[in-house]
Amino acid sequence: MTGEELAALRKQSGTKAYAFARTLGISPPTLSRYENGHKPIPPAIGYAAKWLALENTPGQRLVAALREALATTGE
Repeated sequence: MTGEELAALRKQSGTKAYAFARTLGISPPTLSRYENGHKPIPPAIGYAAKWLALENTPGQRLVAALREALATTGE
């Protein structure tokens, strides 16, 4: 995975850099180094970023919000 791909995944998920980094268990400066190509991206970070991007798409957030709304109304 390249830094450009990592940045695209973060943006696709609609997550701010700080929150994305913290969710990945890294510091925001480290995320910046990965995204800018100053540091190689470990495979585990790449896999986790792909998972986060898939889980945090607008459609997934909508489904989660609908499920939560239905759970609170008892339907």
